[in-house]
Amino acid sequence: MKNEKGFSLLEVIIALLIMAIGLLGVGAIMASAIQTNAQASHLTEAYQIAQAEMEGLKLVPWDSLSYGSHSRELRGIAFTSSWTVLSTVGRIKDVDLVVRWTEDREHSIDLRTKFSR
Repeated sequence: MKNEKGFSLLEVIIALLIMAIGLLGVGAIMASAIQTNAQASHLTEAYQIAQAEMEGLKLVPWDSLSYGSHSRELRGIAFTSSWTVLSTVGRIKDVDLVVRWTEDREHSIDLRTKFSR
């Protein structure tokens, strides 16, 4: 029997154990990558909303530009954008725009710009 070639049951079990540990590690990395990808997607959506709001604010008459907010839902996530005029100096208004959303915790982006008459 010493001349027989093949794997013993113990060798097969050890190989399966090593393979299982490796697959669990790959699974954990994939789950983390999926979550990170979803967060990046929501951040991109928030920036697109902020850009659309800024473009919309350009259409508001300068004298009536003060503060406001909008809410919208995209792919199950509620985004709230709000803007306020921080200061007015002569013919220039400093405008702050914040977009907020909640996934596992609250996130926000903050954009500032100047509008002139």
